[in-house]
Amino acid sequence: MTARILTATALTLGLALPAQADPTLGLGLSFSFGGGSVETGVGVRLFSDDQRDSAVATVGVDYMFQSKRIRPTVGAAYLGDNRYIGLDMGFDLNGGGVAFGVGVGGA
Repeated sequence: MTARILTATALTLGLALPAQADPTLGLGLSFSFGGGSVETGVGVRLFSDDQRDSAVATVGVDYMFQSKRIRPTVGAAYLGDNRYIGLDMGFDLNGGGVAFGVGVGGA
């Protein structure tokens, strides 16, 4: 239940970003570190701005291959030239708690 509340809050805050920023999308690989194991997946991220060479806030969703689950995320990323690297906090919607992760991909 707490994970759902945190997810809803994060998504609401993500939608409340300033109107002057130009959000952009990214697609990449995700690595989740939680529960004593590392999982890999693919993820879609919405970045708070499209400014190159800057730090931005992110909201996103991953599909994790090993557990075959969806993992909503919030975090921060560095946007380079059409690519990103980010750190995030992912939520298990089945009551499994929170796991931290790293994402890399194209923006």
